[in-house]
Amino acid sequence: TRLTKEETINNLKEIKEFCDKKGIKVYFLSQIIYVNNNVESVFDNTFSYPDTFIDIAKRFEQLQNPEIYFTDFCHTNVGGHKIIAEEIYKEVIRNTNVPEN
Repeated sequence: TRLTKEETINNLKEIKEFCDKKGIKVYFLSQIIYVNNNVESVFDNTFSYPDTFIDIAKRFEQLQNPEIYFTDFCHTNVGGHKIIAEEIYKEVIRNTNVPEN
């Protein structure tokens, strides 16, 4: 059974609280879909954790032909995974003292 948006947000809040208590840095990604020749964000930063939110949708919206990075309307292919990984990497590096190569 799929969770409602509210249930999903509550679960994410619980994950954030658990990680905060344990001193673990957690990141949340926007969930993207490709519909009617547009990239859309299913979940934006609704639960307001700007320091841990990575806006993947924004990156895909900047691409010339975003459709080539999807296998269907909601799953990215290897190229799409690479873009997502690069965005996560940039955010993790931005939040640590590790120098970029």
